[in-house]
Amino acid sequence: MSLFLNKVSEIVRLMVKTSFIINWKNVKVFKEVGSNRSLDYLAI
Repeated sequence: MSLFLNKVSEIVRLMVKTSFIINWKNVKVFKEVGSNRSLDYLAI
């Protein structure tokens, strides 16, 4: 049972890490492109 929980927590940690990286990249794009263009980008 504890092995299963370890696996789940590992997966969760990975997901959090990858989502954080994705969000960071999106913020970077958002700043570089400028507000009007990025709002269109978000609308897609």
